[in-house]
Amino acid sequence: MNEALLNNWIGLSGLIAGIILAGTAMFLGRRFSKNKRGLDERYHYLMSNAKAVSWNITFVVILIAWALVILFEGISVSFFIMTGIYIFHCLSLILSAAYFSRHGG
Repeated sequence: MNEALLNNWIGLSGLIAGIILAGTAMFLGRRFSKNKRGLDERYHYLMSNAKAVSWNITFVVILIAWALVILFEGISVSFFIMTGIYIFHCLSLILSAAYFSRHGG
């Protein structure tokens, strides 16, 4: 196994470990909050607004990253990956808006 492949595996294992740690922290945090009755209407209101603002910020960041990929790498695999992320990001808004419009949120 060459050095580049080994570095990729180390990076991937760090990503997986981070996902596991974040998932565990989220699970335990929600569990403790539920026990202390911290998941009330105010919590849901704040989280809903925070996620909406976060979605808007992510939208801008994706557009900037997409432009940088085009400038520095041209039309390459990275461009198509960014295009897929952008389309998925926009479709998620469309589908979730349609769902909540129909089911009343």
